[in-house]
Amino acid sequence: DFTDASFQGARLADANLKGSNLSGAILVQVEVSGAILEDVDFDGAELVGMSLASARTAGARLDGAAAPPTRDALDQISRRVSEARAHSAWVSSGGQEGAPTRLDGADLRPAGEALRGLQLTALSLKGANLTALDLSGIQLQGANLEGAVLRAAILKGADLRGARLGGADLTRCDLSGANLTPLEIAPGRSTPTNLDGARLRHARFEGAKTQGAVLDGADMRGARLPK
Repeated sequence: DFTDASFQGARLADANLKGSNLSGAILVQVEVSGAILEDVDFDGAELVGMSLASARTAGARLDGAAAPPTRDALDQISRRVSEARAHSAWVSSGGQEGAPTRLDGADLRPAGEALRGLQLTALSLKGANLTALDLSGIQLQGANLEGAVLRAAILKGADLRGARLGGADLTRCDLSGANLTPLEIAPGRSTPTNLDGARLRHARFEGAKTQGAVLDGADMRGARLPK
């Protein structure tokens, strides 16, 4: 059973996975030429940068797999990244440069590593798709990520103080060293990082600061928790 398994960059050429359960699995840039994928359940799986043309897929359940980025998403990614960088400049300059933006519902999967380390404080990313992106060191204090998809995203050392992540999917997300403590908004007043109902299966929290984070109803099966 490979439910929610991560196969990023794996080489599965000529592998026999007939009848396997890959529901919810993350397959990014996976080589499957000649692989036997007959009767495989791909329901909810992420298939990004992966060609099934030379694989045997008779009977495979592909209709429920997450669709790859659309042509529209690919065409818009340069503008989306520019908007994010402008927001970062706006934050870092105290409003003297750049401009604030919103990226609600945006498919940012084609961004690669372009968002690493940006200062995206208070940015709205409700329902955005950031699957498998490298977001190491990103600053998302007070950001709204409700319902966002961050499956297998790398958030090492990210500043998520006060972020709203209710209902977000962070399956296999790497939050090592991330800061999820409350964000002080005024003397004696703070707002917690909210992960209410978030999906955190197999997420990594080693070295993360999680004091005060709201995790009510979160699915943390298989997560690696800080000591």
